[in-house]
Amino acid sequence: MAEKRPYTVLQNIFVGVLFIIIVLFTCYQEGYWTEVSVWLWIAIVLGFSISIIVASRTSTPRFVGLLFSTFIFEYVKETVGITSNMWMYHGSGSTYITGVWLWVLAAVIMYFLTTWVIYPFLRRLKIPNIRVVGSMLLLIIFLIIPFTLGPYLEGAGVTFWIFYLLVLFLGIYWSYTMPVSLLLSVVLSAWIMSNISEYLGSVTCHIWTFTYDPTYPPIFLLFGCWPLEFLFQYAFSAFVANEPLE
Repeated sequence: MAEKRPYTVLQNIFVGVLFIIIVLFTCYQEGYWTEVSVWLWIAIVLGFSISIIVASRTSTPRFVGLLFSTFIFEYVKETVGITSNMWMYHGSGSTYITGVWLWVLAAVIMYFLTTWVIYPFLRRLKIPNIRVVGSMLLLIIFLIIPFTLGPYLEGAGVTFWIFYLLVLFLGIYWSYTMPVSLLLSVVLSAWIMSNISEYLGSVTCHIWTFTYDPTYPPIFLLFGCWPLEFLFQYAFSAFVANEPLE
């Protein structure tokens, strides 16, 4: 694994603390503060703790790149989903910046799971690096979306499909530049966090709700969209920081 560029731990931790303050302030400002369930608060506090760990162990460009690229990416994604009538937010004025920041927090946790939990384990298994396997895996993940959209299919317009096709093509490109075990780690991290995050946010406290799934988030989002999105964020943050994907 390539050596990372020098960084200042104190500087990174400052960025992490600033990130925590912004998330909490946005949650209060948009009127979601009193709507957060106990379970989501526990998850948020745990996520903040992990954010500080990631900040202290990651280069500044990579950490900042992950935060801001995820924010911009997820703001676009949330806008597409809302305008497609797939989900809605219930804060003051139906604003949804809180949801975007919570996705950023989830991305930091997924980065932690990928880098220091799942990938070290899968790397020991010595999975063969047959790059076409990664591309096929991403194609299968993408196909989960149209096959499980169900009633959401009607609202999935041209913008929705252009968005996820672009993410798919970039993901396939990046899959040829990373070990298969790393790609699997990214996917598994996304599947774990998607179920936890979407359930806590939409079922336990109704910060957002899904149009046709009041009791559990839709399959196309959990197992199709999330891994494609996090792969983009993971790889793009490495690109911005000019660091290897590993």
